[in-house]
Amino acid sequence: IKKHNGTREDILVELAKAYNQNGEYDEALATLLSRDFVPCEGGEHAIADQYIYAYLCKGIAQMKLGNYAEALELCKRGQVLPQSLGAGIWNHCKLIPLRYREALCLEALGRVDEANEIYRYISSTEIEYFSNMHLPELPYYQAMSYDKLGECFKSRALITKYIRIWKNMDDVTDNGFFQTTPFFMPFIEEPKRLRLAKALYLNALIDRYLGNDAEADRKLCESYKNNNDNLFAKIM
Repeated sequence: IKKHNGTREDILVELAKAYNQNGEYDEALATLLSRDFVPCEGGEHAIADQYIYAYLCKGIAQMKLGNYAEALELCKRGQVLPQSLGAGIWNHCKLIPLRYREALCLEALGRVDEANEIYRYISSTEIEYFSNMHLPELPYYQAMSYDKLGECFKSRALITKYIRIWKNMDDVTDNGFFQTTPFFMPFIEEPKRLRLAKALYLNALIDRYLGNDAEADRKLCESYKNNNDNLFAKIM
């Protein structure tokens, strides 16, 4: 993209994604902030996703270093989209990965009441059509939040439910990508591969929750190989 001096807005978003895929988060943000994007119906998340992901990864990096105050600010900044992006959030659940890490930082800084308020918000977020579309891993974050609130019975019940729901996802027979993309099949990867990637990703989170880290890592790696658009498979 840089060799051919790609300046079209959709190409710049692809460049930002490439930087994110390569772990160059500051470069991704600089690319996104290099111009004013024209708001586009249906394309909001294409830009917002890369912005949110870059700040999330920067925050996680600081958390690993024990710099929780700095990580907290990064997680909060990632929740506010600059007007220049011309982008919006279709559903508030898109911000939950940032909000959960925000709560972890608050807890580490001794601000437990503020952290618990976020855990309660996450655990009470409704699982519905749009959350399944924009954050299918919401049950995982809810289970983790229930545990933080000391409500282990609720977390185990939720995980048990989604073990059953996600177990055989890759066996689904569907003309598209879980009934969402049959009209756009000429423009996407093979739907079967995308379904497999999603199934591997969600079941990896079950393994992560249960402490089966080696199996979780294997599934996440395989998921990313089948769909490298899901950058979260690199960090969960």
